[in-house]
Amino acid sequence: KKTQLPSEAVICKAKEALPAIIKKEGGIRGNHSAVYFDLSAKLIACREDVGRHSAFDKLLGCLCKNNKNMPEGFALLTSRCSHDLIAKAARLSLTTLVTLAQPTDLAVMSARKTGLTLFCFHQGQLKRFS
Repeated sequence: KKTQLPSEAVICKAKEALPAIIKKEGGIRGNHSAVYFDLSAKLIACREDVGRHSAFDKLLGCLCKNNKNMPEGFALLTSRCSHDLIAKAARLSLTTLVTLAQPTDLAVMSARKTGLTLFCFHQGQLKRFS
């Protein structure tokens, strides 16, 4: 089965929905959020923490627990993208990761090596890095 990727329009729709989702989920200002959307930008799961890694770990734990019912989709993180986040996404076999800030060079190399599709917002514009 061929993996479907989210369209750029769907990713932008998800990003636009973030403030309302975070508010509805009881988000705390200054915390990082890790959110999983299906391919139509429907919210599947949302977790937050003061640390970006911890927020993503919480989301991945939630997705693992519900893996049988998890629709194809993408994770969106309200942080920059590092190699460690790519490694975590690849371990769970996520196909697409989106972050709100530019990735490190090592993150881009890791995404390409693992076959993870990586999108990041750079100066307000969505850009595909791998």
